[in-house]
Amino acid sequence: MKFSEETMSILKNFSAINNGIYFEQGNVVKTVSPKKSILAEAKTEDSVPVEFGIYDLNKFLGAISLFDSPELSFESNHLVMTSDKAKVIYSFCDASLVVRPPNKELALPNVDVSFKLSKDIYDSTVKAALVLQVPEIGIVGDGSKLKLQAYESKNNLSEQFSYELGDTTDTFSIIFKVENFSKLMSKDYNVSMSSKGLSKFVSDDEKLVYHIAIENNSTFNA
Repeated sequence: MKFSEETMSILKNFSAINNGIYFEQGNVVKTVSPKKSILAEAKTEDSVPVEFGIYDLNKFLGAISLFDSPELSFESNHLVMTSDKAKVIYSFCDASLVVRPPNKELALPNVDVSFKLSKDIYDSTVKAALVLQVPEIGIVGDGSKLKLQAYESKNNLSEQFSYELGDTTDTFSIIFKVENFSKLMSKDYNVSMSSKGLSKFVSDDEKLVYHIAIENNSTFNA
């Protein structure tokens, strides 16, 4: 088998969430950050035939990139990458060496806020947060407008970027750390948020799902 460009992009994104990964048999790949603040799941074009662990995902992707499009074959404790006359043997790691997501499906206990987030707005807001060097990104409702903001919530004098998303009659401030919010792949998302401290981002094609923890200083007065 071969990994498609889409699968490689997903794995590269997941490597920023967790350095290691454990592949289950099939075409669904999951990862979780070491602090359990981000849980990601993707349906890929490729289906792996066995379960295996990779301790250093960036190193694994680097090995694949040594070839244009290598053939991958799976053995009991390693994977073989071949292209023409070249070959790489890459060892699996034990499952205990990888921080793995829970087996059960994660569901929001309730949905208090929902909206659509476009790729362009997501990209602009993350870029603004990095340029302005602010620590947080917030979904803010002021009783009239719904905004996406890059700012420091406890400092009214800090630099701030905002983008108006639409109208709302509710009042709330849902806060994320930039380091968590910026881990999403650049896509269009349907977003749901719960006052219980959890959010869900589902890509328009429903192939990608991210759950991201909401910070404790968030407020819900809806």
